[in-house]
Amino acid sequence: FAWRDAVGPHLAVEREGRAVGDAEILASTRDALVAFARGADASAPALALVETAGGPASPGPSGTLQADLLRPLRLPCVLVGDGGLGGISATLCAHDALTMRGLDTPLLVLLDGGLGNEAAIARHTRRAGTRVFAVPPLAKPAGGGEASTSAVAKWLRLT
Repeated sequence: FAWRDAVGPHLAVEREGRAVGDAEILASTRDALVAFARGADASAPALALVETAGGPASPGPSGTLQADLLRPLRLPCVLVGDGGLGGISATLCAHDALTMRGLDTPLLVLLDGGLGNEAAIARHTRRAGTRVFAVPPLAKPAGGGEASTSAVAKWLRLT
């Protein structure tokens, strides 16, 4: 599902008038995952990711919070957290939004803001069985602008 404007799905639906119901999103997601599994090579590991817009408490197209919308699929979650100033609270609130709904969150990937937030976050997520992995920041190009494809590839190999 995609809309023209880079805004939350609930707002895009309102602006563009192209509503999508929760049942349609669930069925489409389930069908895509089943098709992926059927097409995967049984002799090799395979990983399917379902990316959402915003966080677990962000509204989906109908206004239902995304954690509630996708809960019936019972997919394990990989939460991407914020390692910057204010990131501990935002990340722990997102983690709680998932775990309080009974969703397994075995991994939390933290975009490292250089503050060492991963230790504080790990202390609070450990009881839920969530491992925290800090990803080093992508270096900014000396002259400004966007990082090159080779710089991003090198960064990915480091993580």
